[in-house]
Amino acid sequence: MFVNHQHTKSRDNNLKVIHDYFFKRLLIISLVSVVLILIFGTYSSMADNNINLKFIDNLATNQCLNSTTNQKIKSIKVNLASCQPVSGQAFYAQVGFIHSGKDCLNVTKKTNFSFNLENCNQNPSEVFLLSGNNLFSPLYQKCLANQRSQLTLLACNYKNSQQNWQFKQQINNKINSIQALSCPASLNLNQQISCQAMMQWNIWHQPKSNHLQLLNKYTAGFGLEEWCADFVSYIYKTSGAPFTAGQRNGWDEYNANYIANQAIFSQYSAQYYKPQAGDVAFFDYPGGHVEIVVVGGAKPTFIYGDSAQLDPQTGNGNMAANNILSAGQLGHVTYYLSPN
Repeated sequence: MFVNHQHTKSRDNNLKVIHDYFFKRLLIISLVSVVLILIFGTYSSMADNNINLKFIDNLATNQCLNSTTNQKIKSIKVNLASCQPVSGQAFYAQVGFIHSGKDCLNVTKKTNFSFNLENCNQNPSEVFLLSGNNLFSPLYQKCLANQRSQLTLLACNYKNSQQNWQFKQQINNKINSIQALSCPASLNLNQQISCQAMMQWNIWHQPKSNHLQLLNKYTAGFGLEEWCADFVSYIYKTSGAPFTAGQRNGWDEYNANYIANQAIFSQYSAQYYKPQAGDVAFFDYPGGHVEIVVVGGAKPTFIYGDSAQLDPQTGNGNMAANNILSAGQLGHVTYYLSPN
């Protein structure tokens, strides 16, 4: 029988090439799998060992916010304890809330304050604004304090170290101070406006803040005028949505009644609309008044330039924050302006 040795040899070579190809592919897949396993294992180990944690630490006692679970009533209480690298102390402050995972620190009693963790739902009792190293509650007009290893709210005294909080992060057993509030570019416009307003609140309440310099910045150089509308204009400019055809420099509207004329807004009646962060609230009284919504909902939180509240540094207005929907006896919120 005649045998084609050339054809047999060619077939063997082809089989060898196919074999080598699949062997190399298998080897590469195996190596990639090993690397992924190692990476995932390292990541899991890091998570298990709490290597990447953020803490809120009291300056006076070096005690950290600490959560404990009460299984009987299914609630998570918050107190203070010696700082330890444990997940129960993983808290961080960001855009008005003190978070622990998906939950927020919440004040549960108006008197003899107690604190727990609950699902973040824009409740005013969850809102804390960073003021220098203090955490201010606009709802209660008091600051978070450490009193005998227990959390409480006290009249704000920025020189009282029991009300001063440090923000730290532990990575690979090294603890560093971190910025407690930032406004990343990834925020949408409403969130950015809210965040920028909170940033200015914090700058204003820094111990060595120059209020006259800040007022001049907010009011385009006219630091002794009523400045609620100027502040709204400035925040929108820094958030990347400057007003057009403003009364000064294109962006600055210093009359509260004119802000509604900006094409950037849609207007909603306060009677039917639930505001969101970044909106502007218009209070109807002689001369008008505007405030920025920093946390929305049925009872929103506002930050604003309060020309009626004298600032000791300048003798002019001060910056204020609260949840009040009426401006004394003069007026109340009649509509909200929401950026398009």
